[in-house]
Amino acid sequence: MLREAVKSRTLRGNKLQIMPSFSLIQKLASHSSRQTADFAHDRCLRKRLNRCECANCRDVCTAGAISLRDRRISFDARACTGCMRCTTACPNDAFTFSGFDLDSFCFSEHKSELVVLSCNRQSQIYPEERLVPCLGGLAIEHLLALDMGGESVLAFNVSSCAGCENHHGVEDLLHRLAWLKQEAGAMCKRKHIIIKERQAVAAFIQSTRRSYLSGLKESLYETIGAQFSFHTDSSRPAATTSRRIPARVQIKKHLLEKAASTDRQALSRLINHRLIINQACNLCPLCKGICPTGALKIEQTEGIKELVFDGTLCSGCGLCVSFCKQKALVLQRPDSWIAAAGPRSHPPSSVALLRQVEHAEEQSERERA
Repeated sequence: MLREAVKSRTLRGNKLQIMPSFSLIQKLASHSSRQTADFAHDRCLRKRLNRCECANCRDVCTAGAISLRDRRISFDARACTGCMRCTTACPNDAFTFSGFDLDSFCFSEHKSELVVLSCNRQSQIYPEERLVPCLGGLAIEHLLALDMGGESVLAFNVSSCAGCENHHGVEDLLHRLAWLKQEAGAMCKRKHIIIKERQAVAAFIQSTRRSYLSGLKESLYETIGAQFSFHTDSSRPAATTSRRIPARVQIKKHLLEKAASTDRQALSRLINHRLIINQACNLCPLCKGICPTGALKIEQTEGIKELVFDGTLCSGCGLCVSFCKQKALVLQRPDSWIAAAGPRSHPPSSVALLRQVEHAEEQSERERA
């Protein structure tokens, strides 16, 4: 009887102390290793404009960690699952993940023939595997930057995502990849591979054995924390305005500067917002003053003033539209925003999305041939 009790209890003096079960220890360890978002309230658009109706972060949060209280965004870090949807939805970087600089990684040089991306909850399957909090946090701009960064194979390890609480992130990722190959296939240099099963990794690595062994030699003694580059990229062009520029706006500017001249118009249509200014505009400075990125300016040419909009600086926050008393502005979303919102309103199955990615990849291969 005592022997059975010792399995779950320990005698210390005359007291019995309950020892936590192994499953509970696993659960607590998993919860403690989970990375949650950081919320900077002063960056929230609702703080900048009281009547702002933006609730993008709340609308995409499936964990119920984000809510509205007295018209202000309230964030419960204890309920956050680290899916990163809020970071892709917020136009002003109010939600971030400390220690993870996705932007620097997207523009870093990847010399190996194979680049494998995975979330930091999965077991490492490749020596040069790059870890992110969740693959669903890769927005269209991130994927474009990775695709235009070289001609190596870009693989996404989703082998353990089905049982994850953030499994919806895979649907977001697959939807964006399928859209990207369909709409921007000519600009995407890399081939996409979706790793669905760990058994498929061995054969794939064998096909790129030279790169595998090279990566193994270089990274065998590196720590897991060094698997991802979080340092700021000093080569990134400086902003042309003194205002704080959101990370995805900086990515857009870098993408357009890096793209071939023949691709810039099509790329601009995919990632830049457009602003329609009607005749009701009286050139008051309200929209110019409320814009957090400096995308709006009033310029004078030959004695004639006009409102000038720079789509490369626009984050899509919509404050200018909300603040305009004349109702003279209409903001049009780029195609990439429509693509990013697709699976949230009508979520297809992962199998269907995977077929879309594979079909888009095959079509891209035929066009190259």
